[in-house]
Amino acid sequence: MELDCKRHTKDMRCFDNGSYFSVTVNERGVRHFKRRWPCFGRGDAITFEFSKKDGDIVGVSRSVEHNDGTGIRALADDAKQYGALRLGLVELMPDSIDDWMAAGGSVP
Repeated sequence: MELDCKRHTKDMRCFDNGSYFSVTVNERGVRHFKRRWPCFGRGDAITFEFSKKDGDIVGVSRSVEHNDGTGIRALADDAKQYGALRLGLVELMPDSIDDWMAAGGSVP
């Protein structure tokens, strides 16, 4: 799935926290995601924390037990791609992002 940076700029915020970075997906962003993933569950804002070293999730801001696990992983992947793009963490960007940048895409 291709990352829609213009939409994500309104729905996500990225923060550089030293050895990790966090991405907050606001309620509107979660609602938008739920349109693609109808069984997702709760629509509250959520913050994911990722290691800059390898992109692994190191924290989540709220309980996700009432959400579909596969959906949480998909939303976390979107958040990680957005954060990596915003912070220029090329090693964490998937090839599709590199292709998008090579085709003239820009960092929001």
